[in-house]
Amino acid sequence: MALDTASKLTKRRDLAFGLETTTGTAVAVGAAAGTIPVFNPEMPYSTEPVERPGNGTLSRIRQGRGARSGTCTFESEVYGNETAALFDLLKLCGLTLSTATLTPTSEPNQTGTFGLYLSGKLKKLVGCMGTAVMRFRRGQAPRISWTFTG
Repeated sequence: MALDTASKLTKRRDLAFGLETTTGTAVAVGAAAGTIPVFNPEMPYSTEPVERPGNGTLSRIRQGRGARSGTCTFESEVYGNETAALFDLLKLCGLTLSTATLTPTSEPNQTGTFGLYLSGKLKKLVGCMGTAVMRFRRGQAPRISWTFTG
């Protein structure tokens, strides 16, 4: 049996990012803001629940919300002319770039804002820092698995 309606596009995802000048202050992320080809981008949010003790009645107790955070995970390939954007992402992972050499730092030095466009809707994370895992396979372009939390 054929369907008359077109299937919903679930794979249309674009990721943009920008380096923040002030930690925790969002920067504009748009089509031209640090976009690189990525695979499997996800941005789940999480909210810490706040437990409240009962007050001796049968009335329902309003639960509060705790700290809000989110995680942005994706993969990218290392090739072509996206090296400037990759260096910016590596800065968010605690590395500094000087004279074409990446060196780790002992203190956080840069945060970023990430925006994930899911079928035209924007999800945003602010004040992100992260980790990078590089994978090298014979005959394939090197891949980096990124995880940012903000």
